[in-house]
Amino acid sequence: MKTHETEALRVKTPPPLPYVIIYEQTAHHVGLLWEKNSHGKWELLVSFSGDGFKEYTSRK
Repeated sequence: MKTHETEALRVKTPPPLPYVIIYEQTAHHVGLLWEKNSHGKWELLVSFSGDGFKEYTSRK
């Protein structure tokens, strides 16, 4: 994953929930998904690539 930009979104939540900051990142995702076959060997199931975003939350 290659991050292009990070944006912090401050969110006020009603009590008793904590005050949190949500981080959103626009990103380009590239990956491979593997699975074991019936003989126990790893085989490539699918590869993927595309633009999207990642999000995570942190307490203030």
